[in-house]
Amino acid sequence: MINYSVSPRINPRDKEAAPKYYATAQRVQTISLDDMAKNISHSTTATRADVLAVLTALIDEMTTELAKGNSIILGELGTFRFTLTSKGAVTAENFKVDMIKKASVRYYPSRTIKNIYDNLTFNRVPARKTVHDILKGDSAGSEEGGEDLTD
Repeated sequence: MINYSVSPRINPRDKEAAPKYYATAQRVQTISLDDMAKNISHSTTATRADVLAVLTALIDEMTTELAKGNSIILGELGTFRFTLTSKGAVTAENFKVDMIKKASVRYYPSRTIKNIYDNLTFNRVPARKTVHDILKGDSAGSEEGGEDLTD
């Protein structure tokens, strides 16, 4: 189940337009690398230390290969590769390296991971700011746009 809240967003191209409301995924908790190693060790014959060593080596190897410009296919997990964002040039000859604005690592899920999407359910929860305001004692208990806490 995926928890989500609804929050207003302004259109950056039309700041005068009324905000529209969009879903934002709300994590339940954050699972650390050590937590993952512990969980994996319970379902395998490897110890937590062994799993952690392999996961750490995987991270090191991924960093090395991505820095070389390679794509990494991790079986049923998916593919990782660099993508670039750049300014446009009128012609290929006019393109200069300083027109590249940023590089990002993108994750492309495998079919197995994408199949998870088919069975997702969604649960609306209050926005974190709303919960924070309530716990802090703000009687309004709402965020910009006044999210209704009744659903």
